[in-house]
Amino acid sequence: HIPIIMLSATDDVDSIAETLLIGADDYLIKPINRVLLNARINNSLEKKYFHDKELQYQMQIKTEQQKADALLLNILPETISHRLKKGETLIADKIDSATVLFADIVGFTSMSTKMNTKTILMMLNNIFSKFDELYIPIIGIPLLASPNASSKIFSSSDEYLNLYNLGSSELFISSTNI
Repeated sequence: HIPIIMLSATDDVDSIAETLLIGADDYLIKPINRVLLNARINNSLEKKYFHDKELQYQMQIKTEQQKADALLLNILPETISHRLKKGETLIADKIDSATVLFADIVGFTSMSTKMNTKTILMMLNNIFSKFDELYIPIIGIPLLASPNASSKIFSSSDEYLNLYNLGSSELFISSTNI
């Protein structure tokens, strides 16, 4: 946007209004007063500066909104993401049947101390991506090597399920090493 200040000897109000309607930012009648002209130029340049800043901020907002949308879709199902964006604040759908998987990567703590952060994240991403690809119609809880592990996991899982009012009557415990 380039500011336009019209300078003319015409003082007809209709001509001035038409000039402003077709795009001029300001209008001065001759003879031109230098102080008034400088003030109008400075005012127009300031408006341009803030207009350009506004466009820049709108672009930044749009870019950040796209990042936020992508992140939301990375975390939540698309249908839930759309409902949140439409303003729905409490999303609690009734689900008749669900599978909950509690997983433990045996030896993860000691293994992770020997790996760099990027390698750990890539490994976890790969593991969770594989879980995402699976559809298992049972609840699987891996067991640890210790004798009390199954009761500890069962108790923790039971508490977690009760927290969400899911109960534990159909809890199935399985042992799987990754």
